[in-house]
Amino acid sequence: MVKRILTGIGIVAGAVAILLLAGTPVFPLVWSFFGSVGMTEYLRAFSLLGKLMYTIPSLLVTAGLPIGCYYLSMDKSMYFLLSVIMGYLLWLALASVIWHKQTTVARTAAVCFGTLYVALGFAAFSLLYHAGGNILLVLLVFIGAWVTDTFAYFSGVLLGRHHFAPELSPKKTLEGSIGGVVGCVLAFLVCGLCVALFTDFSPRYLLLAACAIPISIVSQVGDLFMSKVKREHGIKDFGRIFPGHGGVLDRFDSVLAIAPLVLMIALVCGATSFHLFA
Repeated sequence: MVKRILTGIGIVAGAVAILLLAGTPVFPLVWSFFGSVGMTEYLRAFSLLGKLMYTIPSLLVTAGLPIGCYYLSMDKSMYFLLSVIMGYLLWLALASVIWHKQTTVARTAAVCFGTLYVALGFAAFSLLYHAGGNILLVLLVFIGAWVTDTFAYFSGVLLGRHHFAPELSPKKTLEGSIGGVVGCVLAFLVCGLCVALFTDFSPRYLLLAACAIPISIVSQVGDLFMSKVKREHGIKDFGRIFPGHGGVLDRFDSVLAIAPLVLMIALVCGATSFHLFA
């Protein structure tokens, strides 16, 4: 327990440091590193890490997208993103034909989904920094994931009665899930209040609250999805990079789901911090 608590404090401190380093070359390199480690964990879970036809291209995509999207403009990043994804899909099709005796369509599909899920999740941080022109959007991702998880846990412990996914996560309850959503809404409103007090931005509280609901729900879906992957492959944790907490995919399961969603909202709504802060 002590190890888990100390590691948790270190993770929070590391996240703060990353946010403070936004705008420097360290920012995209961090996401590139985590993307590479996360992809390695995913391939290991599927017993495909030694398959070079999968491993090398997948690592290149997960490591390269956060860096490329950071240094290119927002418009060019979208073209870059689309080009990399299309090239990667074509490679998988070609590899499946060349090494048809060593692979299956099911394996290729699993690798394809995992690579895009991890790569787009971490690349979204670079794009969110561009979209908002500051760290507010990136900060909302972490707040959404961590607050949802914390409130869902304590709400489940105190009020939990109805388990809705016992096969995936025995401790998840409907009451805990609702508590996570409520906590996320409150946290977004508090975040808006802090922004109003310490910056020149004027928060749009109603929109903040409205966005917090789907963000919290998706956060929980991301958590359950990674739990499903672990259950199906008989593993407790994806890795050991965070002592007491597991691997990158264990700690970033919710974040990887939320980041693209926040980016989609930003692209649809437009403007700085997708009109949450005007």
